[in-house]
Amino acid sequence: MIQGVSRMGQFTFTEEAQEYIKEKGGVAHVVIYRRSSMCCGRVALPPTINIGVPKNRQDYEIDRVNDIEFYYPKDQCFPHPWEINLHRTLGFSSLKVEGWKVF
Repeated sequence: MIQGVSRMGQFTFTEEAQEYIKEKGGVAHVVIYRRSSMCCGRVALPPTINIGVPKNRQDYEIDRVNDIEFYYPKDQCFPHPWEINLHRTLGFSSLKVEGWKVF
């Protein structure tokens, strides 16, 4: 595993995730969804890791983690370590976050 520590928290990338990000340009960012109210209560969707620079770059901090530019929201606290890994289903690849908790 490849580990990078940011000012706000700790992010760990698996080898597969790092190679995938590098193949796609070497830049990734975190998208955190706000809690939503639904008929059955409040729901918190898991954060996602998207490839590329975020549209609202001014709202993000940036860290370089082993040749990857990694953007994460300035207004967000990351109290728990996150592991970012590659998930493959039926030939499709996506990045997944392990270790996130509703905060």
